[in-house]
Amino acid sequence: MPAAIVLFGDVIRSRLDAPSATSWLRTLSADLAGAYPASERLARFEFTQGDELQGLLAPDADPMRAVLRSALHPRRVEMRWVIVRGEVDPGRGPATQRSGPAFIAARERLAVAGARRERLALVT
Repeated sequence: MPAAIVLFGDVIRSRLDAPSATSWLRTLSADLAGAYPASERLARFEFTQGDELQGLLAPDADPMRAVLRSALHPRRVEMRWVIVRGEVDPGRGPATQRSGPAFIAARERLAVAGARRERLALVT
């Protein structure tokens, strides 16, 4: 299994204004697609259910670029980020259609981060 960096960005309190959360994630997805060259993106950024962004980066890419661009964007919305470096299953398609141990670890860590109200969690 190849190594990669999995990013999960969860919109905090997205259920209070789902249309705004969806609009924000659409904006952020487009921004990040331009911020990371194709050589650093292993899958395109996509979002699920209007409140969670997922990305898959090469192991040598800088995942903090996504966090900083999100936090400094003029239309920013509060987000919780989980970044995991680990193994992913080989495959194609957007990050939302991928799997592997790093995705599972990211999902589990996102649940913990939400319960602890953490804004950023990094796992290797």
